[in-house]
Formats: sequence, C-alpha cells, structure tokens
Amino acid sequence: MRHHLPTIIIFGSGKISELSRVAKEKLRASRPFLVTDRGIQKAGIVEKIKTQLPGIRCASSSSISKMLTGISWGIENHEKA
Repeated sequence: MRHHLPTIIIFGSGKISELSRVAKEKLRASRPFLVTDRGIQKAGIVEKIKTQLPGIRCASSSSISKMLTGISWGIENHEKA
C-alpha cells in the first residue's frame, strides 16, 4: 500500500475562503480531516473552516496525543501478557 500526501501552503488574509476549491480541485479530498490545537479553536478559525468544508472531521492535537498514548499503553500491556 502506498500513500501520497501532497503539501500545498496558501497563506494570507482571507485565504480560508479558497479552502473548498483547493480541497476539491488541488487535493481531490473527498473526506478531509483537520487536526488542530486549542489556540486555533479559540481564535474561531475552526468554525470558519467548517463553513468552507461542511462535514469536515476535526480533532484537537491533545485528543490525538491521548489516543496515541492509549494505543501505546495497549501495545505495551499486550506484549507483557
């Protein structure tokens, strides 16, 4: 199995309004997933992204970290059993 994750960096004032077009045309993303942090959430940026990409799945970096910690714990304890 092989995956390719293209990187496109677009920045500047008002660029969130281009997100839907870029996701569809450039990335051909059908099920986008956003990993963010509390600062971006508190700034209201996640809500702006959600208006451009309805149905986008989101997770905070802290929840991802907790999930990976849980997975690591499970692997370590499985190996000990």
